[in-house]
Amino acid sequence: FHRKMQMILKYVEPLRHVLFKLIDEDSKAYLAVRDAYRSEHGQRIQKALQKAAGVLLKTAKTTLKLLGPIDLLLKHGNPHAHSDCLTAKYLVKAAVKSAIANVEMNLKEINDSNIVRRFQKEIRRITRVVGLR
Repeated sequence: FHRKMQMILKYVEPLRHVLFKLIDEDSKAYLAVRDAYRSEHGQRIQKALQKAAGVLLKTAKTTLKLLGPIDLLLKHGNPHAHSDCLTAKYLVKAAVKSAIANVEMNLKEINDSNIVRRFQKEIRRITRVVGLR
């Protein structure tokens, strides 16, 4: 039991650090988009939107990696924490949905159809894998 819990912790701890870094990247990407719109420079806006969408997609993918450990905790963890683990699973799915919703919002403004299709393909893969839609 303790060995499984240590393995889970060893797996999720680096994800936590990545997600905190992505919070900072998302904030910077948002400011870049805001500043690009203020500048009214088309190429700058497009570049900023693509960067922001990329950060959000990476956030969704990284967050998804938490579902496996949560499922292990649901199966092998403390039964008294079962509802906490279920709540964590719901929150992870909500976080992924939120990140994807923000990617999709940015995609509406991106003019390069190849880039939009690439993001949409990745979104479909993510939503199919975890049944988010």
